[in-house]
Amino acid sequence: MTEPVCTPKKDLYELTINIPGLPKIITNGSQGSFWFKVNEQRKWLKLVIENRDAFEVMAAQDSSETLHFVDPPYLHETRGAKHAYIFEMTNDEHERLCDFLATLKGMVILCGYENKIYERLGWEQAKRTAHADGARDRVEILWLNPKVASLQARLS
Repeated sequence: MTEPVCTPKKDLYELTINIPGLPKIITNGSQGSFWFKVNEQRKWLKLVIENRDAFEVMAAQDSSETLHFVDPPYLHETRGAKHAYIFEMTNDEHERLCDFLATLKGMVILCGYENKIYERLGWEQAKRTAHADGARDRVEILWLNPKVASLQARLS
């Protein structure tokens, strides 16, 4: 296995990782674009990392072929640590997020624990038990918008 090669070119970073499957991404939080060799058939995946408002980024990148994987700070009432994130969100901000996600043309996967705010989306759910909040058992949920659920059904 070779080490990743990262070559900066102004605002563009090219990162090639020669390992099977999807690469692990480590970034210092700066903006840039990364190209990944994701399999032996030389298929490439472009990943864009932007350091700006998430709503602006999702709106700018949205298309019928876009997958938005949204993992916001979990709602306060669903977790043990009340100040676990550098950037927290209020319940009103989670409501705004749901309203916005429902307008996207692309596929959306939203992460969280069971809560009434996300439930109102009416999206399909994928649940799994995990250890969190001090290694206690929790049920993590991925809410799948209809476009993701439809694709999942076709691929099954």
